[in-house]
Amino acid sequence: MPACKPLKPGQVALVANMFCGVFKNRNKALFLIACTTGFRAAELLSLTRADVMTSSGHLQDEITVKRSNMKGKKRSRSCRIHPCTAPVLIDWLRDQEQMGFDTPGIALWSKSNGGPISYHAYWKLLKNAFVAAGITQRGYATHTCRKTFAAEALKYLNAKFQSGEISASDPVSLICKLLGHADVRATMHYVESIQSEADAVLSQIGSNWGLDETPKISEPQPKGNEK
Repeated sequence: MPACKPLKPGQVALVANMFCGVFKNRNKALFLIACTTGFRAAELLSLTRADVMTSSGHLQDEITVKRSNMKGKKRSRSCRIHPCTAPVLIDWLRDQEQMGFDTPGIALWSKSNGGPISYHAYWKLLKNAFVAAGITQRGYATHTCRKTFAAEALKYLNAKFQSGEISASDPVSLICKLLGHADVRATMHYVESIQSEADAVLSQIGSNWGLDETPKISEPQPKGNEK
């Protein structure tokens, strides 16, 4: 089974616009939150309305997954709600209210009976959107969203680090924190797969410049008095 691949920047918007039907806002909000927070599928599916709304019924600034719902169950993790996600999430919360599912403890990603959608349903709605967007290759599934988050974060932090705008000794350590990894070695699996794709692109640059052959360098000839 191939490792999941990240989406390219243009593909994120393309996939986001492929959702349709009664649960369009739910599916689009779920996809965008997955791509902008890096939460794992099980962590996302554990969310309730109370995890994103204040007691007065307003959208919170951030989403928090409880420690008990995190992988490893060592600590909770919070991420800010991205500006591109907030409007569609608000639309979905209103859709829920119209369906009669407005209590704080109701599943955030509810289905028609108010219960939470399953992992399989999440996988299926993503796969359908990927195919509708023309992404039919293997290697795109629920973990694609988390890989997309990691790829964009790495790209941003590398640029900031190289320009001197951030002083962290290693951007990978920041990615580790953003992904909620307990061990940086787990983060390296993400970084290495992203880097391998970058290397593949770089290897194609200049392929039509006529510089494929390495010039032969003549060995220096020894002088008469040298052995």
